[in-house]
Amino acid sequence: MHWDAEEYDHDHGFVAKYGENLLQFVPDCNAILDIGSGTGELTRLLTHKATFVRGIDSSWEMVKQAKLQFPQLDVMQANILTYEDAHRYDVVFSNAVFHWIPPEDQNLLLAQITKLMQPMDY
Repeated sequence: MHWDAEEYDHDHGFVAKYGENLLQFVPDCNAILDIGSGTGELTRLLTHKATFVRGIDSSWEMVKQAKLQFPQLDVMQANILTYEDAHRYDVVFSNAVFHWIPPEDQNLLLAQITKLMQPMDY
């Protein structure tokens, strides 16, 4: 899918604005992966919650805009369904991406997230 990042920020900026309310549920931690980071608005805010934050988005246009707006962010183009990463994350965050994953890939999505998560000590 092709995204126009500037148009998205202008016409759909409310998506990140609504997502800000989710941040109250994100604990302070070591590492956060932001799936579907878009133009980086929420990824930037997540940097106040963790020492390491990475954003991934399948759209190069969105990643490019995020890098222009917030050059200090660690953002990259990647598809969560095939994403490989040596890091393990305490929190995997997504504001508005799961509905873009086809129903037949939802189990793969959950398996990918599980693989990327830091094991929990119970």
